[in-house]
Amino acid sequence: MESKKVALITGASSGIGEAMARLLAEESYDLILVARNEERLNELAEEIADKSGASAWALVSDLSDPKSAGAIFDTVTGWGMGVDLLVNNAGYGTYGKFTEIESSNNIDMIQVMISSLTELTNRFLPFMQKRGSGGVINVGSTGSLVPCPNMAVYGAIKSYVASFSEALSEELRGTGVTATALLPGNTRTGFSQRAGTEKTRVARLLPMSAESVARIGYRAYLNGRPRVIAGCFNAIQMGMVPFMPRFIVNRLTRFYLAA
Repeated sequence: MESKKVALITGASSGIGEAMARLLAEESYDLILVARNEERLNELAEEIADKSGASAWALVSDLSDPKSAGAIFDTVTGWGMGVDLLVNNAGYGTYGKFTEIESSNNIDMIQVMISSLTELTNRFLPFMQKRGSGGVINVGSTGSLVPCPNMAVYGAIKSYVASFSEALSEELRGTGVTATALLPGNTRTGFSQRAGTEKTRVARLLPMSAESVARIGYRAYLNGRPRVIAGCFNAIQMGMVPFMPRFIVNRLTRFYLAA
């Protein structure tokens, strides 16, 4: 009997990560759930196992630690497991003018959403390539497509995620392995509360559910798409950006990201 596929999801304890975990369990994946909140991870793993029959393992890790990606890989391979689908979802934002945000906060965001994401992808991809199947879903943001005043570092990080994913997708062409950048806009998660963006105009713009975003991302992965913008409203908005003068794009994003 063929063994079930395994998905590793970072930032799995809430939001899009949790929604993706529930969806993949329904799609007959076993799960490795990665996040910092041990209690919530264990609750989620038990709940998913009871509901779907999928095996779910909680792996507590803080991806702002430069050693975390290597430790995750060593733990998973130590269990004798490979990963068929890697979902790099862990991330958060910090709101405010660049010069008013603690440098350590920006460095931690870069570590979580660039360095750890890149290392996890680099470590787990060879297993997929050897099997000739599988892939990576990197959760970015529509903020990767425009400058983000008051969230300058976050937007720049997500630009890296989108560019890296699309380039990787092209490199993997013909291997049976894919890479997809999932670019959600405003989504009903705990992101705004943590980032401090609850009072911004963008936080009130037609928020999507985390479940809808997860389904869109997984469907794009199945279809081998290098990039997908979650939601028609977001896709229409972002589709207009290349046709607008850059100074107008800059002013509009500043307007929507103002508190």
